[in-house]
Order: sequence, then structure tokens, then C-alpha cells
Amino acid sequence: MKQIRRFPLALCLLACLTALPAAAKTRTAPAPAAPAQPGVNLGTSKSGTPVEVYADDGIELVQNERKVVAHRNARAVRGDVTVYADTLIAYYRNKAAGPGAAGKAAPPPPTPGKTDANPMDSQGGSSEIWRIEAIGHVIVKSSTDTAYGDHGDYNIDDDKVVLTGQNLRLITTSDVITARDSLEYWNQKQQGVARGNAKAVHLDKTVTADVLTADFAKNAQGAMEIEKAHADGHVVLTTPTETVTGNHSDYDVAKGMVYVTGNVQLTRDKNTLNGQYATVDLNSGISNLYPTLPGAKSGHQRVKGYFVPQHKNKDTKDPSAAGGKP
Repeated sequence: MKQIRRFPLALCLLACLTALPAAAKTRTAPAPAAPAQPGVNLGTSKSGTPVEVYADDGIELVQNERKVVAHRNARAVRGDVTVYADTLIAYYRNKAAGPGAAGKAAPPPPTPGKTDANPMDSQGGSSEIWRIEAIGHVIVKSSTDTAYGDHGDYNIDDDKVVLTGQNLRLITTSDVITARDSLEYWNQKQQGVARGNAKAVHLDKTVTADVLTADFAKNAQGAMEIEKAHADGHVVLTTPTETVTGNHSDYDVAKGMVYVTGNVQLTRDKNTLNGQYATVDLNSGISNLYPTLPGAKSGHQRVKGYFVPQHKNKDTKDPSAAGGKP
């Protein structure tokens, strides 16, 4: 028989809120407007600022299955990042079972009557959360970015979050990224991955590929932003003046340069060029195509072109044939 303890109060846990790059810049969380429940603190395998989770139908501790469940309209808040879902589930274990926990002294038992005690430790010992699921209408929102999915899975040991489901998308202040299969974020690597018909739109430029990977770094203000982006498989880069296709591309955001390799085709108007390596300067609009990769011997390889001459408009009349005197 399941042992279930229901807590009609807020659950504090380190959810996948650290998944979005903006979460790296933490600040004191503002108090939620008119919360229905108070909060408690639950430890995680990667300690940090606690996360308060609220749910309309309360929170239950299922001891036999070693999980804590927040039901209906669950909302988790940490700093300026919030996760919304129909249901949030946190899986916990004894701290001794976690990697690197051997030899660590157990924390003192919670003080009786203290409101921030961890309910998972109520039977003695010390527990920690190692995995969190968000199920149904998942939204991860920060001050600058919002990600959408049907299911979220955060493995705290790996520091990795995965969003899956229909209409996957990440919306930032300057970009929209979508994917068919999954959106991932690896916190330790500071890297995001979009898989399956991945597409990124930045102003009037678009890149699509089987897989898109973004490397994040802190800017001068200390906020996380994309530093470099990589595309693999069926790459298509579209700008207002041309389309470039290839097997792989690397985008240096600071330089505004895109480097495309492998079966490259550059199309502008109806003219096409084919080679193995292209550079695209997004700032100047100038592109260059080469027969081989940099440093490789060209051999007999050449850049091939197909050009369509522009014809004069038939409606344009030659002034010399206007019917006057020659």
C-alpha cells in the first residue's frame, strides 16, 4: 500500500529553472502575488537558491515511490525564472546514494516546528532531490527567455534539462528557436541543443538543420547570451539576398560570420554556385565560395556556377525606334 502524505503548502526545490541561460544571473525572488500556500525548503543534489512551487490541489509525499508531487497548475519560482506545468514531480533519495556523497557528515535533524524543514526527512536521515519532471503545458520563463513544451525532465546530477512534446520553441529577446524532437540545455557545458527539423530565426535571417547547437557565455553585463551556434545536417541559411545550403555550419555571433562546409550551394536570384566551403558575412552581405576546405589541396576540384542572364523588359521601348526621324 502506498504511503502518501499530502502537504497543502508550497514545495521548495531546485527545479529545471537553472536550465535557461538567464537563470545564471540569480537575484532574490519577489514574493508571489497572493499565494495560496506558504513555502518549505527541500534540498537537492546541487544545492542553491531554493525554488518555491505552488499547486492548486496541494502537494503530496509518496514515500514508497520516493517522490513528491505537486498537482494542478503547478508553478515553481526561483529568482527571476518560473516553471509552469499541470504537474511537477520531484524524485528523491538518501544523500549517501548521491555521487560524491561518501564520507560527508549527515546534516543535523530538523528543528521541531520549524517551517522550512524538509518533509522528506521526517522519518530520520537526510534526503535530496535528484530528478524533476514537469508534465503538461510546460513553460519555462525568465526575464528574457520563454521555452514551451509538453514534458520537461531535469536530471540534477547531469545538470541537464530536456523539453519534449508538440510545438517546442524557445523565444528570446532577439531569436525564436523551434524543434520537432527536443530542446535541451546542459548547464555545466552552457550549451543548448534543438533536435529534429530545428529552426532559428534572427531578425530577417533563418537557419534550419537536423540539429542546432548554441554555446552560451556571459556578456559584459554578466547575463548569458549565445556566443557561437552550430548546425548539422541539411543546413539551410537564408538571408534577404541569398540562400546557402551545406552539411555543417558554424556561426560566430561577435564577428557576424557564418562558415558553411560540405556540398555547399550558394543561390542568389536565379544564379547558383557550388563548392565545398563558404563564408557568409552577415554584416556586409558579402559571401565567398571555395572548392575545398581551408588548408586542403584543391586538386582538380573547382567552384561550379550556373548563371541566368537578365533579359531586358519587353515593354521597354528603344528610343531610336520611336517613329521619328532617324
